[in-house]
Order: sequence, then structure tokens, then C-alpha cells
Amino acid sequence: FLVKYDTCQLAGKQVDVWNFMLPEDETNWQNSLPFTKRALHFYSHQLGNYPYPQMTVVASAASKGDGMEYPMFTLLNEPWGNEKMLDIIIAHETGHNWLQATLATNERNNGWMDEGMNTFLEEKYTRQYYPATAQKRAPKIPEDLTAVFLQWLYERKWDVPIQVAADTAVPAFLYASIYAKAGQWMTKL
Repeated sequence: FLVKYDTCQLAGKQVDVWNFMLPEDETNWQNSLPFTKRALHFYSHQLGNYPYPQMTVVASAASKGDGMEYPMFTLLNEPWGNEKMLDIIIAHETGHNWLQATLATNERNNGWMDEGMNTFLEEKYTRQYYPATAQKRAPKIPEDLTAVFLQWLYERKWDVPIQVAADTAVPAFLYASIYAKAGQWMTKL
């Protein structure tokens, strides 16, 4: 691994910030440390002070545009060289330090309380730091593809409730419900 280290000042508290990247990801991850620090600031502003002494982001060769979170630590990767997507994945996975770790929700039974709320905040983060994203779409592509997908599921009666246990739904439908639908629901509140 190549290692990056810095500190992040949050409400009178210094947090150690570590990034471990694969040598082949060095170019793609050149801004990973500032992204991690920005995510810590954003979520601290949204949900309260970061509760831990450090945050570590580790590149995982097995991850393909996703991540897995643990308190103070996340494994993730963005293998296509899309810096914006890397930033958003880092932000999303960092957000779990509040929504899954601190609140201690059981995401097997109440995934929407973690993933749904975090998707809502991730979308807020994206609008704040990448406001022109929607304006770059082709004219015939709907602005909100998630809403189109959810409507498509609903029309086929494949929709599942937000409150669904992880082991009771088809994975693609679970994602649509727990992440997308719950995030949209939070936005509408």
C-alpha cells in the first residue's frame, strides 16, 4: 500500500486521517485525503461531531465502485478513474460512522435507517459539491433515473417496502428500497 496521512480539525478536536491506496490507484487517489477530510466536515456539520479519534480509508482490489464500512475504517474502490465517484463513495462510506456505527442500527433488519438516511445525505453532499451534475445529462435522459427505476418496479409489482429485512428480498429490489426509496423519502420530508 501507499500511505497518506493528515489531520482534520473538527470542533476543537483533531482527527487522524489515513488513506491506504494500491500502487496502481495512485493517480486516481491523488485527492483521496482531501475528500476524506471534506466528508468528515460535511457529516459532522449534518449529524454532530465525529465521534472517533481517526478515520481510515483503504483501497480494496476486490471493491468495484462500492465499499464496506466499519467504525473508523472503510474498504472501497473506484476502479474506473472517476474522481467525482471516488469522492462520493468516500463520503458515503464515511457517513456510516454516524448512521450505522454511532446510532448502532441493525442494518440487517432496518437497513433504511443506515443506507437510506446515508443515501439522502450522500445526495445532499453531491448537490453541494457537484451542483452541475444534473445539467450535464443528455436531453432525453431523465434527471432522476432512480425515480424512473422505482416507478418501473412499482408498475410491475416488484416494489418492496422501505422496512424490509435484508434476507427477505431480491438484492436488486433491496437496493432500490433500502437505498434509493428511503433516500428519496427522506428528501421529500
